[in-house]
Amino acid sequence: MSSSVTRDFLKRDAVDRFIKQYDREVNENGNWFWYKQSKAIQYFNLYTLALWWERFINK
Repeated sequence: MSSSVTRDFLKRDAVDRFIKQYDREVNENGNWFWYKQSKAIQYFNLYTLALWWERFINK
């Protein structure tokens, strides 16, 4: 959330909702394994985008 990508490119409130939802759902029992995997990949992609943004856009 501290990356400028959430301020300059993405909708900060949508990213915040996604992270909170991920944190809640990853610890719930009964969620389908592949659903959790899909959400983890989305989380990793968001993290990768933030790193890339800081490295190449903000230098």
